Amino acid sequence: MKKRVSVLLVACAMIVSMLSSGVQAATPSSAAQDLLTKLRVALQQADQSASASTSVVINNANVLLDELGVAMKNNDSAAMAAAVQKFCSEFSYLDDYNNNNDDYDETKFHQCTTTVAITFASKLPSLYTAITDKHGNTNECLFINITNALADIIGSVYDSEICKVDAYPFDPNATQEYIQQKANLRNGLVQLSQTFHFYSFFATVASTHYCIEEVTAMNYITLLIKFVGIFKYSFFTPVG
Repeated sequence: MKKRVSVLLVACAMIVSMLSSGVQAATPSSAAQDLLTKLRVALQQADQSASASTSVVINNANVLLDELGVAMKNNDSAAMAAAVQKFCSEFSYLDDYNNNNDDYDETKFHQCTTTVAITFASKLPSLYTAITDKHGNTNECLFINITNALADIIGSVYDSEICKVDAYPFDPNATQEYIQQKANLRNGLVQLSQTFHFYSFFATVASTHYCIEEVTAMNYITLLIKFVGIFKYSFFTPVG
């Protein structure tokens, strides 16, 4: 309970600080360039440890980011929209996830597949929403909103991978080495999930500061929910 309260207090302090300081950037353009750099670094980190199930998503995300960066530089919103549509049409993670034949606990893995289907049914359309969202009415704001949705989707990919790790049945005869390998795998996935959800939070702050003319209470609630969501794995660690 104390940990959750601490996270909430830190979240409130960060949100107020970041909005008041202008996300440490003077213009929407500099904010977008800063976010471009951060997401590129995050994707490079993910690419270094990509598995068979995540490599296609990461590769396609890298291509999308390159195309968005060029389109933003050329002030070409139509090219941004085309790049997003291409990414969505090639998004095959759901099929790859459901076709996995590893020896999972059947009930737990069914819960994973159900959650994954619901998650991406809601998150993929957010990329299309970002294309049509008129907040800020600039290509920099368009870039911020698209990459916000993209980072949220990739973070959810790693959330789904964590669910698979947790779906392995507990083996009371497992060696300490196996248990440690599983823990290391899960911790690595958690770090990547947090990295992309952090980016999504920062992009939401930038969008709120630069791209929304009249900030409402709901905007602040969204920021708070995004920030607290980054640390969801700090509240619960499965056994086994």
